Amino acid sequence: MQLHPIHEALIPYAQPDRINDFMRYFQTFEGGYAEGDTFMGVMVPDRQKVAKAYFDQWDERVLRSGLVHPIHEVRHTALFTLMRYYGKERKRRQHWHDVLYSCFEGINNWDLVDTCAHKIFGQHAFNTGDFSTEGKNTGSDNQPYDNRSSARGIFIKKRKEKHDFVRR
Repeated sequence: MQLHPIHEALIPYAQPDRINDFMRYFQTFEGGYAEGDTFMGVMVPDRQKVAKAYFDQWDERVLRSGLVHPIHEVRHTALFTLMRYYGKERKRRQHWHDVLYSCFEGINNWDLVDTCAHKIFGQHAFNTGDFSTEGKNTGSDNQPYDNRSSARGIFIKKRKEKHDFVRR
């Protein structure tokens, strides 16, 4: 079986001795917040490093499959990579927003949502005035979706604080 390209790129950074710590921290036990999530023990700075290194080598197909991959770190690295595309391809921001929205079922943990919600969903809503993706799934039993719904507010608050600071 061939490994997913993102999974393969993360292997050199895997620390198997950290897997149990991650599982406990993210509550992967039955009834826990991240029930059933799997880990390979890759720390966040290493995920960011891999995303930066492979940014222009992974196409949309790799990112889409990475965003819904069963391994948490693969999803997070795909998310960091998608965010790079969103930041660099300004004319295609709507496209990258829509890619993330269509794969959002894989963004099922608070750290994944916190990574992207205000930077993609919040910024998109603020810049375009399109709040249609903000209210989707609000009131669900899935806390990450509720977090995404408040992303616009976080982005606007940060933008306002920055604006107020500059005006002083």
